[in-house]
Amino acid sequence: MKKRVLIWLFILTNIGISEEIINSKNEKENNKIVVEEAVIKQNENEDKKYYEMIDGKIYYKEYWDTPVLVKEIDVKTFAELEYSYAKDKNNYYYKNKKILVDKNSFVIENYFIAKDKNNVYVLGRKIPGFASEKLKIYEGDTRYITDGTDVYFIDTKLMNSDPSTFVILDNETAKDKNNVYKYGEILYGADSETFEILGNIYSKDKNKVYSISYPMDKADAKSFKSIGDWYGKDKNFVFYRDDIVENADSKTFKHLEYKYGIDKNYVYYSNKRIEDADPQSFVLLNKYVSKDKNYVYYLTSKVLNFKPEDLKDRNIDTDKFVIQEKESEYNMAILIDEYEKREKKRLEDLSDKGITEMGFDYYMYKNLIYYNDKFSRKIFLYKADIETLEAVEDSYNEILKDKNRVYIAGRMLEGADPVSFEVITGRYYKDKKMFT
Repeated sequence: MKKRVLIWLFILTNIGISEEIINSKNEKENNKIVVEEAVIKQNENEDKKYYEMIDGKIYYKEYWDTPVLVKEIDVKTFAELEYSYAKDKNNYYYKNKKILVDKNSFVIENYFIAKDKNNVYVLGRKIPGFASEKLKIYEGDTRYITDGTDVYFIDTKLMNSDPSTFVILDNETAKDKNNVYKYGEILYGADSETFEILGNIYSKDKNKVYSISYPMDKADAKSFKSIGDWYGKDKNFVFYRDDIVENADSKTFKHLEYKYGIDKNYVYYSNKRIEDADPQSFVLLNKYVSKDKNYVYYLTSKVLNFKPEDLKDRNIDTDKFVIQEKESEYNMAILIDEYEKREKKRLEDLSDKGITEMGFDYYMYKNLIYYNDKFSRKIFLYKADIETLEAVEDSYNEILKDKNRVYIAGRMLEGADPVSFEVITGRYYKDKKMFT
């Protein structure tokens, strides 16, 4: 965790391009919104608006994305609905795209699903061949739906699924008589009949223990149990996530709070031992600070300028701590504040140099598009068509396209058809020629 935090901060605060380029007030019923020609029942709890008017035109903007013009919309009769839907007197829209629906029967079921008398829609896209009257949304995870014949995760049909035995286990996991599913993907090798959820990240069947979707080869399924948000143990080992906690005593180990654990011999933070900590006198003061009879600790590091008797409650000013280890983990609130200040200055510096940040490491400089690969430290140049360049819907600006090409994370997707290219779900895409 220590290294990941430091690497994350280094990357975020050192983004750069080479020296040559840049140095309805009705309450909802059953979580549905019925949209009729003249009636809009909006979710009174929906306070996040995605549409805005700029210079007399309607734009759609999501999070950090660049606002995208909603074409052909009638401004006078425009109304924002819920979950990125909108309408005017003539049409309905999902994000910035017009969708063809039956206006009198259109129903927004939840964030993912909508329907009318003829079709079912997922994130604004029609599911071909899905009979609207047969739609069932599974309780517990509204991303799973069925038409009575197959089960779908969002709009992806699950292989060899059985709707009659399909059940939601938690917000990540489901199963039927044939398979166990994690986020709509089959958990291959899992025994559906004996599969059970143990805790926050752990599950098991008669043969194996799983940390999220990963089998834990060294864990004993018969004796394994979850003992906290991230800890588990069996007759032989203690685990933090899927890592063995070295030298931990399985019989006496117990979870305290947050990422702290303790056994008869040692105190632990995640899978690391807190050196010299005394388990008999150890007290956790808050998420970051602890003490025993000898020392004060900030996560796994000793604090040199405080004595245990100096700290009596959980309200501690960690800014005054002098940490023994130079590369210790720091208070995230301080880090975030520092990052925001640096990020503001970084954007100002880019603007001064005539550079526009487009999101997800894409930049525009003198009408040319650059992609900054922070991991390989390489910069890729594309002669994209600026006038038609846009983010692909549902790609969160990671995928761009113009009238000629599609670009994914800085790489040009050879042979992709930009007109028909779309995101299906997650990392799955398709155009008129292929599915990948």
